[in-house]
Amino acid sequence: MTENPEEKVISAMERSADIYGVRKSYARLYGTLYFWDGDMTMEELSEETGYSRSTISPAMRKLEEFHMVSRSKKEGEGKKLFYTAEEDLEEAFKQLMNNQAKRELEVMQEALDNA
Repeated sequence: MTENPEEKVISAMERSADIYGVRKSYARLYGTLYFWDGDMTMEELSEETGYSRSTISPAMRKLEEFHMVSRSKKEGEGKKLFYTAEEDLEEAFKQLMNNQAKRELEVMQEALDNA
């Protein structure tokens, strides 16, 4: 059985994430959202990825911090959150790399300060 084109891209995103020290689950969640038609709830993300809500919730907060996803609420849906992927892949990965580089610089600066 061959992978569908979307799964090939998501797998590539996971490999890239692993290279840069980012959790593969973040890449899979982002990729799933990227290829989904519209926004998704945590329940839908769980169904599509097989991840539990306890994995998805912190991952979505981190992806939102990276500006790779945005969340919203819909009238009449109570507290349910809806997530949408940043559609510009180049921009999304720039944001991710900027955040990773910033984190590494902070670690190095702290080490220098303590030396």
